Amino acid sequence: MAERRNGSDFLRFHGPVSLTLGIFSMLLVLVATACNPLEFDDLANAASTRVIPRASGFTSRDPFGSVLEGYVVSVGGAAAESRLAVGAGPGTPVVIYRGWANGDFDLAAPLSDTCDDPGDCLDSAGAALIGIPRWPLSGIETLEGCLMATAPAEGGFSMICESDPNIRSLGGAPADVALGTSGDAVAPGLDLGVAILGAPRANSGAGGVYRVEGAMIVEIVLPPGTAPSASHLGTDLDVADGTSGTSARVAVTAPDGGRVVVFTVASDGTATVDACIDDPALGFAGSVAYGDVDGDGAPDVIVGNAGEGADEVRVYASSAAPVGGGCMAWGAAPTIVTCPDVDPGVVCAGSNFGVDVSVGDLDGDGIGDLVVGAPAAVVAGIERAGAVFFIPGGAGGLDPTAATARTHSQPGIDDGVGGVVEVWPSGLGVAPRMEPSAGSVGRQAVLSFLCTGLPGDRPADTSVVGDRCVPQ
Repeated sequence: MAERRNGSDFLRFHGPVSLTLGIFSMLLVLVATACNPLEFDDLANAASTRVIPRASGFTSRDPFGSVLEGYVVSVGGAAAESRLAVGAGPGTPVVIYRGWANGDFDLAAPLSDTCDDPGDCLDSAGAALIGIPRWPLSGIETLEGCLMATAPAEGGFSMICESDPNIRSLGGAPADVALGTSGDAVAPGLDLGVAILGAPRANSGAGGVYRVEGAMIVEIVLPPGTAPSASHLGTDLDVADGTSGTSARVAVTAPDGGRVVVFTVASDGTATVDACIDDPALGFAGSVAYGDVDGDGAPDVIVGNAGEGADEVRVYASSAAPVGGGCMAWGAAPTIVTCPDVDPGVVCAGSNFGVDVSVGDLDGDGIGDLVVGAPAAVVAGIERAGAVFFIPGGAGGLDPTAATARTHSQPGIDDGVGGVVEVWPSGLGVAPRMEPSAGSVGRQAVLSFLCTGLPGDRPADTSVVGDRCVPQ
């Protein structure tokens, strides 16, 4: 299959990234249900929640916490650590926190800030944030511990790497395709590049996808008709975890066409469409996650909504994926997961359950669990305070009856907790698992739930995991 290459229009170097510690006015806030504001955030099972307030450099108008990215870094062969990057959308700063480092959590102080001074990054950088462990820029240079901040207005991105003090900016895609509205990294070492980016305004609004290979931004050509007219393919996408070898598996939404496209990208950049999932339900394909939640080793497609229609997500099991390729329908009806009524203080009706979804192994059992945001949920009688739901995966698929819900202990009107959800690695070298975080744009904060309350991730469980769940 042919592909169209957009050569790199520019590769720009900027001044050094600020890596000073403690220069921010931001402190980690441990919110309490009791009167003492310095205690932990008690969430029904005594699990501590770290609340990160708006960072220095952001204004009161910036939707701090509306963009989140968790990723792993290892620079120069050092032990792996994780990072949590937080932004507020195009043209705003980006702040990076250590997540798991030196055998413990370290969210108390930011590691760095960037894109906060004119000329640091491309003007619209920050639409999406994508962690890139290794970026082979040329035959003789590979950067490590990188964060990509996409810049749709410039058709490119800025790259902040811990192995290099310079911020590098790359352009090349047309400025009118909204490149980088969404994106995700591919497994290190694949010849096809380091990331897949959505471009929902490409092809006259039908949308499209691109890949980043070295210093080039290259369109991934899909068969005609894959993206219906004005469907905006590329609004959200997810690359399946564990993708390795010679190809990457991708699920991408076309929300204005009610479609999710599942495709595979080979090492040479050619794409094979594996399925097209269509549903006329209101809000279908507002968000997507692509991960294994039933333990069969193959990723399942989890489709959320756009904050419209029913409060539910739809799970398309990998066992029913069509065989033979092409824009074929899924082989079985999806499992519909409605908002679980597991907390009497959280009202599911009208909660926008499913506006964002993410998959990660939260309980350390080797199978992915589902994180679902419900930013319009009424909490303790407070309108639109928002909540986050954790639904465990297992051999039989997701189990909503064992789900847990988490909120801020002192909810506020229009906090919108769960408008964005993300998972980031922890327990590296000890008890590997993922930790969930959620944006609370109305509060201008990010909540990181160190314990979800799922079996294997609660204080009652005896292990280093149980130990870390106690109030801190």
